[in-house]
Amino acid sequence: MKSGYFSLRAILVIPFVALILLLALTIAGLSYRTGSNAVSTLADTLMIDMVHRVRGVVDNRLADAAPILEAAMPTTKGATLPPTQSLTDLGARFSIASGIQGAAQSYVYYGNEQGQFVGVNRLTANDIELRLKESEGANRRFLQYRDGALDTKQSFTEDTLFDPRKRPWYAAAKPSTKAIWTKVYVDYLTGELTTTFARAIRDAKGTVEGVVATDVSLRALNDFVAKQKVSERGVAFIVEANGDLIATSTREAVARKVAQLDKPNGVQTRVNARESTNQLVRESYAAFENLIAIQKDLTEPVSRSFELIDKSDASKQGETVHISLDSLREIGGLRWYTIVAVPRGDLSQDATRDAWRAVAMGAIAAVIAVLLGLWILNWVATDLGAIAAAMNKMRQGLVEKPAPNFTGAGSLTKHRNATDTTAPLPIHRTDEVGEVARQFVAMRHDLQTDKLTGIANRDTFSRIVERRLRDHHESIHALPFAVLFIDLNDFKLINDEFGHIAGDRVLQTIAERARKVMPEGDLLARYGGDEFVALIEGASTLTEARVYAGNLVAAISAPMTIRTADIVAVRSSIGIAICPADATTFSELLRIADKRMYMQKRIATTQ
Repeated sequence: MKSGYFSLRAILVIPFVALILLLALTIAGLSYRTGSNAVSTLADTLMIDMVHRVRGVVDNRLADAAPILEAAMPTTKGATLPPTQSLTDLGARFSIASGIQGAAQSYVYYGNEQGQFVGVNRLTANDIELRLKESEGANRRFLQYRDGALDTKQSFTEDTLFDPRKRPWYAAAKPSTKAIWTKVYVDYLTGELTTTFARAIRDAKGTVEGVVATDVSLRALNDFVAKQKVSERGVAFIVEANGDLIATSTREAVARKVAQLDKPNGVQTRVNARESTNQLVRESYAAFENLIAIQKDLTEPVSRSFELIDKSDASKQGETVHISLDSLREIGGLRWYTIVAVPRGDLSQDATRDAWRAVAMGAIAAVIAVLLGLWILNWVATDLGAIAAAMNKMRQGLVEKPAPNFTGAGSLTKHRNATDTTAPLPIHRTDEVGEVARQFVAMRHDLQTDKLTGIANRDTFSRIVERRLRDHHESIHALPFAVLFIDLNDFKLINDEFGHIAGDRVLQTIAERARKVMPEGDLLARYGGDEFVALIEGASTLTEARVYAGNLVAAISAPMTIRTADIVAVRSSIGIAICPADATTFSELLRIADKRMYMQKRIATTQ
């Protein structure tokens, strides 16, 4: 550390720890004062995280259905059910289809208008169950194959008469012209929640021959949600709009048997959130029930809170519960909702304790950190911020206002496009920050300026025009402007006769002449080779722009001395495009101006 001079490294290293402590104190203070908001935010975060994880699981479960259905019966081919003796052949195709994505989708089947049915239920990678119904009056046969061999002990014939035409999946898919997802239902064989992806098979005349389908069990989704630890007493669950549960973290059954007079063994029915055995589930759904009914799809999560009253002692003060709702928007055509409920006590106790710990740690260095922070930030951060702002403005296409000894962008300062310029950096330091500022200014000049002519370069011109075009897209009050494309006729002859050094001098002279006759605030740039472009703010029509173009042609064509006795006159052709009359994109403006420039060149050649 030198006397009278401190390097930036030393300045930042010494107070580094103090600044960290200041940050800790600030966070602790904010956490303590905004404890309630922190609890709500944490609950919202848990909900959003839960929704994302659930969405991923749902997508994975549903994504394989479409390719399996396509493999079973391709849409590009007729899929008429073969004769009775070929049902097993169709089953063989289904066996292949059911295994193309592993065991995630396990059941592929087809029923037709004649009451026939064939289905393949993949049990493992090598074991399948073939379900056959050869005729309308026949019962289904269940044939299990293990490693390709029929297992007679596990094969049987169903007692009840199964009619595919009366199944929900058949009725739902038959009138549709495309594949559909059925509503969630309880599978009558497995007792699990299931949704079916089904597609009607039609003949050449459009008559329905049957329906091909594949089931997706939602058991894995329920198992996934059941494993989620929201908080000590918090819950997360997925419901349909009518309140029927799809999955819940309470491990409560989402379907149960209900006894009926005509069915003594009972019927599997869905469990509704209103009937849940968990009070938090019931009241959380009730808090959002009206919102779900009114607003089918949510654009963002909704958070609320309510008081949970102890049913065993209503005289006790209720505990605040934070709840959040989000919709799984149209996943596979299904509309489900995720609700997360977190009792305030599960979060606030830890948040308060952690806030006090942070306060105790941060208070030790608070005074020193504040003093050092103010000193450093006032001395260093202001200039660093100015450099960062200047870099951002350069990225946006802003050009520095020219200094007296800078012949770069010429005359960019003008009230009509003052937003396209930025003031020079007011930094005059002698330390590292000052050196960074000086190097940045030099770099900015090099990046925005054509090295040969000293005027703006192609990139600078395109950025400024793009900014002006954004003005036109964003504001109806933006003024029209013209883009000029300038080409020097027969410039190659000068290079060939006098050499490239002389040609460079000609380009420098032309750039200086053109810059001087251009209105204040307009932009001239070298586009490449012997081509120049100009942005004329004051021209709103072709007629007005031709006046400026004429001035440029006159200035460029004035005779100039290359060497002692060599005088040349360079002719030019100029094409014009008006924004917004001709185009509202940079590429289109340039294309139109270039096209009109070549038209001018052809006219000049024929004269």
